[in-house]
Amino acid sequence: MVFQESGLVFSFPRGWGVRHYDRHTYYRGLSGQGLKAVDFMALAPDGSLWLIEVKNFRRRREFLPVLKTPAELGAQLLQKTADTQRAIHAIYGYYRRSGLYRWIEPLLLQLPWTRFDRIFWTRAYARRAQTKVVLWLELEPDQEGFRAEMNAWLKAHWPPDAPPVQLGGGGGRAPWALGRN
Repeated sequence: MVFQESGLVFSFPRGWGVRHYDRHTYYRGLSGQGLKAVDFMALAPDGSLWLIEVKNFRRRREFLPVLKTPAELGAQLLQKTADTQRAIHAIYGYYRRSGLYRWIEPLLLQLPWTRFDRIFWTRAYARRAQTKVVLWLELEPDQEGFRAEMNAWLKAHWPPDAPPVQLGGGGGRAPWALGRN
């Protein structure tokens, strides 16, 4: 499972169920309602649900993206996290309207495949308590101080009732591989 986002390539190993959420059909339907989206949603083999936001501030072609402040980026990440969680709830609620779905829901939670949307979204809803958020930052070498600033902002301002957040990128470790596009 290989995905491209913001000039980067993400490769998730077998056993992960992944949706490029901000490009998914369901998000396109919900974005008209004012909801924001993280870039990826991933169901990990350990039972956790990962919400992954990618920000690439590295030079691409002749363009160097402008860094946001940690407060701006943090607020944006928090909004996207909350809106993605609302979307998971809304999609699950839509499925639950069907009597057939309610009848087969226990089976959907046990099937090994995640390429089918009903299985993926059912599992995402079931795993919402094990949500983890990743802000994947790619920075130019002279911008690396921003990573420490962003980390400090997240530690000081990330709400305790929000899912735990961590930074990735820039050589950071993650359960998936990263390449350049």
